[in-house]
Amino acid sequence: MEKLLSYILLFSLFPFVIYAHSIGPSNFYKTIHSHKMVLVKFWAPWCIGCAILKPEYEKAKKKAFKKVFFAEYNTDSGGKILDKLRIETLPTLVLFKNGKEIDRKSTILNSQEILHWLKKYY
Repeated sequence: MEKLLSYILLFSLFPFVIYAHSIGPSNFYKTIHSHKMVLVKFWAPWCIGCAILKPEYEKAKKKAFKKVFFAEYNTDSGGKILDKLRIETLPTLVLFKNGKEIDRKSTILNSQEILHWLKKYY
């Protein structure tokens, strides 16, 4: 019975483990400087392409989570970051290494394409 309860607890917490971390204007710079490599998905709730990318982004996170920190920035939260980084298309994936942008993709990728792209940098 104790083992069953452990599994129930584990699987009830599982969704929180796999999702990318939400960031916004207040913690954006702290996040990109707190990890060696950070992939930020800029998205919006009304963006159809963002909805298509979401499950693929999550699949890629499961496979690369130890090498790359995955984050999401809802562009509806605003912030000067969007202008500074020139985020004009959604979805946009921006890869940071040691706090500096090293690459970006403004297209819908599947999980394997995301992983292949990231492997060039680790």
